[in-house]
Amino acid sequence: MNKKGLLTIGLFGLILCICVSLSAQENQANKQPSERIQKGINYLYTGKREEARRIFSGAVANPNDAADAYFYLGLSYYDENNLITAKGYFLKAKELYKAKENKEGEKRAQDFINILSCDTIKQR
Repeated sequence: MNKKGLLTIGLFGLILCICVSLSAQENQANKQPSERIQKGINYLYTGKREEARRIFSGAVANPNDAADAYFYLGLSYYDENNLITAKGYFLKAKELYKAKENKEGEKRAQDFINILSCDTIKQR
């Protein structure tokens, strides 16, 4: 193979590596909670459920925040043992994570759905 062919292959490989790297960074960025969601998480973990729910309820209107908002709404209701309401929010979160091809979020929501299925059986 001549030098021009090797240079072309090398350049193509470099461009491919850059595209893969940018795509991975974009996917990672999409998995991080927004500032708004993070504020709600902070409220939730300091015991301020109502403030957290207000933020999460407002965030469901934003397609970028909706899956996380539903997940954390579910977590807020799970925390106070309102299992039926929590499960509904986790199911919606799972659906939205799946649509966004966020496997990590989808699995996390499914894990809580599984836990709630066990908790519901125990309560009967």
